[in-house]
Amino acid sequence: MKQVPGRPMSFTFDHEAVAELPPVLQRYVLALYHRVWTAYRKAGCPFGETDAAMLLWFEFRSYATTN
Repeated sequence: MKQVPGRPMSFTFDHEAVAELPPVLQRYVLALYHRVWTAYRKAGCPFGETDAAMLLWFEFRSYATTN
């Protein structure tokens, strides 16, 4: 994710950053991103249809994993 210039608290998927990762991590990041969006859509996009809203929902619904 990267911040969108001129729009505070607005984030978008950073394809350039993902492209710099090794192929196995690229696949993992893309799969995770799509799975979370699928779950968020099934929940009815309660915070709006943006990456930032999806990330907020993801974090507070405890779908994050611990390292």
